[in-house]
Amino acid sequence: MEDRKSAATPTLTTAEWFSSWQTNDPVDGNRWATEIIVIKREKSGSKFSFHNKDNDLKYAWHGSGENHRHYYMSGTWVSAEDRPSAGSFMLHSTDSQGTMKTGFLLGPTKGDRKNFGAWVLVRKDSTVPNLAAARGHLEAAKRHLAISMCPGLGEMVKYSDGQFIEQFLHPALQPAFALLKSADAKGAVGEAFSRLEHYVSSASGVSGVSLLDLMLMVFKPGSGELSNGTSPQGNWFESSSQARMRDLFTGSLYVRNLYEHNPPKTSFAEAVGLLMLATYLYGLVDAQVVKRGKPPVVI
Repeated sequence: MEDRKSAATPTLTTAEWFSSWQTNDPVDGNRWATEIIVIKREKSGSKFSFHNKDNDLKYAWHGSGENHRHYYMSGTWVSAEDRPSAGSFMLHSTDSQGTMKTGFLLGPTKGDRKNFGAWVLVRKDSTVPNLAAARGHLEAAKRHLAISMCPGLGEMVKYSDGQFIEQFLHPALQPAFALLKSADAKGAVGEAFSRLEHYVSSASGVSGVSLLDLMLMVFKPGSGELSNGTSPQGNWFESSSQARMRDLFTGSLYVRNLYEHNPPKTSFAEAVGLLMLATYLYGLVDAQVVKRGKPPVVI
């Protein structure tokens, strides 16, 4: 006779996925954790449970959830620590083969700050048998998630007080970034470009001259302390490139002087654009310092 209780109990199928998620936690340097997720799902239903293993940051957690319309997965998670934290998640399939899932985790960090972090998974199979093989696929999943977020990324940058752009700014622009977070867009731009003169002076060793003379001397084609150095006579391309680099830095004085004497009304978006321009200029100075064998600038 058939065991009705056994027949009514769904059987489980197990699959392993390579996983990477944002800790967004200063304790871990805001790094991405990487691990393996073991998913057990009911063969005859949409529910599943999971746990992790081999987490490179020593996180241990598990959870449960449900599939929706063969495309979405949502549920809750809980850590396996003595004082467990908990949260929720939402994932969706990003490819027609069902080998990649991307989404987000909600929950607290170790410091109990509420966290909203990305989560990506790549299915383990014969073509992706280990973590070494999975890393490229995980990076592709991160890029896919970032691209899908782009339509709303501008608003996220705006409402985060610029925190999304901090990692893209030159380290010397931290004081300017602090002003931007304080909603002082004009002050941020002025700070960024006024500090540039000091950065160029420190990098080149030239001081005691006007701003214009500083830029003209330091980036003078062939002989300037931060130029590309001498080039073969008749090399028009190299000569022109060095002249244009000099013009780029003398041109930056327009922004510097404008924001020192008569700063215009500046939106958040305009300030971000100008800070990114400043980042390029500071980075170019760093590159020329390396090229000329000079000591790095101490911020």
